Amino acid sequence: VLFTYVALLLMDSCQRKSLLLWSTGGMFISCVGLLLCQCGIIHGNGAPVLVFINAYVAFYSVGLGPIPFLWIAEMIEPRYVALTMSICSQLNWVVNFLVGLVFPLMMEYLGGLTFLPFVTVLAVSFFFVWFILPEDRKAAMSIARAEIPS
Repeated sequence: VLFTYVALLLMDSCQRKSLLLWSTGGMFISCVGLLLCQCGIIHGNGAPVLVFINAYVAFYSVGLGPIPFLWIAEMIEPRYVALTMSICSQLNWVVNFLVGLVFPLMMEYLGGLTFLPFVTVLAVSFFFVWFILPEDRKAAMSIARAEIPS
């Protein structure tokens, strides 16, 4: 919860792309740490796992949690914002449900590599943010609005 307030303070003073890069990068490192704990490379009485999980949640709260919803409101024409937000929220909950449903199966079949799919998705997300997403709000708005037919 604390890092959600940090995100509120940083969103207007920092570039959104920078926050997303920090967020995906930090989540990637946290997932790699969890992967190493699960494989037995990092040992401890559960403390490293706790640190990596809390770091993952903190990095998520600063970037990937709030910024996509903020960008939707900034990039989409006002008449489409409510519909787009509804679709994105529903998709977010469906994917969360599917991850929760499939995670026990992943633990059973992937064993020590359970976090490898998450590491892969976060690596792809990091490079997507770095190379594809525009740097600032005005560029993002002009690109998005040029793509949407009137």
